Formats: sequence, structure tokens, C-alpha cells
Amino acid sequence: MTTQQLVADLRTAAKAGKGFWDAEVREGRARLAAHIRGRLLDDYNAAQKEGVEQVVWREVFYRPIQEFQRRLRHASQAGDAGREALRKGTATWEQFLSKTASWYRAVIQDVQAVHGHCGCRVTFADDGAPQVEAAPDSSVGAAEHEGAAVDVRPTVARCLICLGDLARYDQVVKEGGQEPHAWRPAALCYRAAAAVVPSCGNAYSQLAVLSTYEGD
Repeated sequence: MTTQQLVADLRTAAKAGKGFWDAEVREGRARLAAHIRGRLLDDYNAAQKEGVEQVVWREVFYRPIQEFQRRLRHASQAGDAGREALRKGTATWEQFLSKTASWYRAVIQDVQAVHGHCGCRVTFADDGAPQVEAAPDSSVGAAEHEGAAVDVRPTVARCLICLGDLARYDQVVKEGGQEPHAWRPAALCYRAAAAVVPSCGNAYSQLAVLSTYEGD
């Protein structure tokens, strides 16, 4: 199936009134995420023309994030009556964020392994913090035998921004951002994105958003 068909199936399920945690909807999101990951590895340039990073963020991850935020906010506002729903919802939210972050880290590692590092190598520490290093020239454009070298930096930067957004949303939901260090995981991801693609305006915009939370 094509990306468009998989997206259409998800939207059809939503129009039918199926919730974001419905088994069919979850399977549809998983299929779309796997499809897009495969597209990035098998036909990178075509995947870029389709804008697959934006599609997977919007359709697979961001829509559930919005629903989680709505439900957790409702439970929090319910006081004692919503305490149990808040506890269960928060646990499920954290599991969802962890799995989503793992997906993005795996994509970053996979596209570099398949297509080459294009001048920089992004790895992750044990705590998930991104690390950007200069890569040997020999690793640039591993796919040159197929024609032009594949520059994966745009995808790596977008994925890092998504990782930063995930960390930021988590702090917002938990209302744990009173201390400046609470935003450090998100800031590290945005700075890494800027290091990979210095012209990435979105990375600097997100850092500016963090500065408002920190009171700078």
C-alpha cells in the first residue's frame, strides 16, 4: 500500500468514531510508521518528496499526543474524582512517549547506517541524550553507487526536533518545568538538530519556546 492509502485508512477509522486507542487504529498507526521507516531506508529521495517525516509525526504520533493531553487535563481538573484516571493515564502517556522516542532514535540510526553520515554522526547516550560528532569523509554518501550521494541530514534534524518536542510535551503535561533543568532533554535535542543542519530555523524557534518556560 502507498503512504496515502495508509493515511486514508487511518482517517476513515477516525471518521467512523473509533478512538485513538482502538485496536484497529493502533494497528493502522503501526503499519504507517513501519511503512514510512521502510521508505526512508529503501527510497530516501522519493520519501523526501512525499514529506514522510511530517506525515508520520502528524498521523501516527501527534494526534494521539493531543488526545492524551486532553484526557490528562480533564482528569487533572476533576480533582479527587479523576485521581485514578490521572494515574493510569499518566502511566500510559509515559509508555507512549518512550516507544515514540525509541522509534525516532532507531530511524536516526538506521538512515545513517544505510545512507551514510553526510559529514556528521548522531549517536545516543544511555540516557537517550543525542551526541553529534564529525564523521570520517569515507562515510559521506554511502549510497553513491546508486547515483547521487544521499544527504540524510534533513531527516536526522527533523527527527531530533520531534525528540525534543516529545521531551517538552512530557514536562508540560507533568507540570514539571518549574526548574530550568527540567527542559534540558528537549534543549539537547534542539541543539543537536541545529548542529546537524545549522540553517534549521525550527530548532532555534523551539529553543526560543523553551526560554519562555525557563523565564529567560
